[in-house]
Amino acid sequence: MKTHKNLFLFVFGIFILSIFSVFTYYIKNGEFVKWSHSWVTKDNEIFFEQKTPIYLGYSLDWNGIGKPVIKDILFLKEDGTDIKEEKDQIEIIPFIIDEDFGSMFYEVDATEEGVVERLRPVENYKVTNEKLEIVLKVQLKDNNWDEDIAKMVIEYKNLGIRRKQTIHFDGIIDKDS
Repeated sequence: MKTHKNLFLFVFGIFILSIFSVFTYYIKNGEFVKWSHSWVTKDNEIFFEQKTPIYLGYSLDWNGIGKPVIKDILFLKEDGTDIKEEKDQIEIIPFIIDEDFGSMFYEVDATEEGVVERLRPVENYKVTNEKLEIVLKVQLKDNNWDEDIAKMVIEYKNLGIRRKQTIHFDGIIDKDS
């Protein structure tokens, strides 16, 4: 009788461990996938000469279980430097919008069309759909800024576990224009 009880506990333990392993696997394998990209062209006088902010849109999908809560979105240069360290040269503020954004708005148009009012901060944003629209408010402050962004880092929490995902980012300036 004692042998059956030990066997039952052993099998039950393996069952619980298996469920925990599968659960952990799916949590860790959830990811954001960027499937659209927007650029500003080099001949855009409003952005480069007048230094007027623009809003650029990027579409992402959440592929995984759970409803992640985004804590922050960072942008890094090729050497790993956070773009926030260059705020004298360029300022990038990420937002989320709960609708299809498109690719680009100038600040005056975004304000007149009510887009700015519908932008939400990324901090503590709970992803409720598989589709997600990230909007960057970008303002060039120094025309000598010749760097560009190589990586987008999304810091988030999913099912109580803190995660960080790095996504390749093709920059904000179309180098072929």
